[in-house]
Amino acid sequence: MTNTESLVFYLVSFSLIVILSLVYDYIKNSNLNKMQNLVLIIILILLTFISGFRYNVGTDYNSYIQMYHDFNYLELGSKFLYKIANNISNDPQTIIVLYSLITNIFTILLLKKISQKENISLIIASYLFIFFPISLNAIRQSLSISIILYSLILLKKNIKNKIPYFLLIAACLFHTSALIIFPYLIIIYKSKDKKLVKNSIIFTVSLVIALLIYFYFLKDIGIIRKIGYLGSFSLNKIDINLLISYIPFLIILLFNKSISKSRELAMYSCMFISGVILEVLFSSTQVSRIGLYFSIFLIILVPELLEKIKDENSKKIIKVLYYIFLVSYFTFVFYYYGRAEIFPYNNVFLK
Repeated sequence: MTNTESLVFYLVSFSLIVILSLVYDYIKNSNLNKMQNLVLIIILILLTFISGFRYNVGTDYNSYIQMYHDFNYLELGSKFLYKIANNISNDPQTIIVLYSLITNIFTILLLKKISQKENISLIIASYLFIFFPISLNAIRQSLSISIILYSLILLKKNIKNKIPYFLLIAACLFHTSALIIFPYLIIIYKSKDKKLVKNSIIFTVSLVIALLIYFYFLKDIGIIRKIGYLGSFSLNKIDINLLISYIPFLIILLFNKSISKSRELAMYSCMFISGVILEVLFSSTQVSRIGLYFSIFLIILVPELLEKIKDENSKKIIKVLYYIFLVSYFTFVFYYYGRAEIFPYNNVFLK
């Protein structure tokens, strides 16, 4: 496909999935449980068709193909997936399908849990136009993030549930950078309501300072240089384009009074802003990816804020404007700006 054809393909595919999510929202309060599950299965199939059967799409795609038979240096969970893929087929595309399928399954499980309280159409639209394209690049990390998000939703419902803790550990086995989420979890669950924002700010500032110390003083020291995950660094290359694309979301947070009244929204806001700081401030690709563990909360935060609008007509207008913004965001960040290198799109079935 050409870049223009690829843009049309993405927009049509994403719009179809959003329409299916609207159908799900419409029927979720009925007794049509089988129909609800069918809609989610169709969404899963579409997501996996786009991500799992893509060909040479995403910055890291070829790296995963090349290490199909040489994966011993990967994390334990990733080694396990590679071994399964090798046993299934000698075709390297198998690992892409496997990662995509599992990531999308956790995404669907997340949506199913969230749908018990919220409509999922806005959430999945935010995910599709903002973070799904990144998953075509950061493959292992996207799986970790999907597991973490699902785990946190389970923890929110029942903090004594042991399953989410095992899932959080599993997330680290697919990408060690997932460890960054644990200090924040301690802050979230140990902080009193009035100190949550303060403690979150302290954590983010401390993390930035720690990264500065690492880059300026520790990165080139012997053993640290050998095991270090983080790459190049420069504060002289602040990502203005990415900052501009996040400004509308930051404005929504700044002028919304609902956040101060809800611990949950305050938590999501702090997580998102921490992610923006890490993604925008540091030119290191690795730091930017660490920021994704926090900025991903945007997909839940903004839809929840929009749902709190009381006037139905105003809500509908703002939702339409939000969808228009998402399409514009995707076009600017991924098509024009070229983030994640997902253009042109090719598929093994559409060659």
